[in-house]
Amino acid sequence: MCTDTETIRNTLHGFILSPGYPYPMADDQKCSITIEVDPSMYIEISPIQVHLQEAIKCRGEYIEILGYNHATDHSNIGKSDNWKEYHTWCGIDHSANNPSPSARYLIPSNLLYLSLQTTNSRQPRYFKIRYKVVPPTARWQYNSGGTPNDLSITPHQPSLM
Repeated sequence: MCTDTETIRNTLHGFILSPGYPYPMADDQKCSITIEVDPSMYIEISPIQVHLQEAIKCRGEYIEILGYNHATDHSNIGKSDNWKEYHTWCGIDHSANNPSPSARYLIPSNLLYLSLQTTNSRQPRYFKIRYKVVPPTARWQYNSGGTPNDLSITPHQPSLM
């Protein structure tokens, strides 16, 4: 992630790994990665492991996930205010700012930007995040907050008796 700054383009799925994964990351890193898919697609991310230093309000050490909102006004294309923050993760497993390892999040954009910032720590820190492309025909599986609907629940049908 920190050594290759090329945008990942037109892949259907893959992993975003912390630098040196599965080994701990180094201190004081700032790096990012961009994933771009076909304009009609969205991107789903699933945190497999996110183990970062605990921080109040994710200051100092965090993973930040942004999606690009395409401007309808072409004079705004490429401007930084078109990026929307969707998630900021920090801390160790099961902390308030750390995602559940079974969670899935839809980023309603074909362009995802993930940035990482680390501080000094004596604790090992690492992450592994899966991403995949979501076609327009599958978007009904997600609610307006970008999390998957529980498809195992069937709507309640009142009894006729």
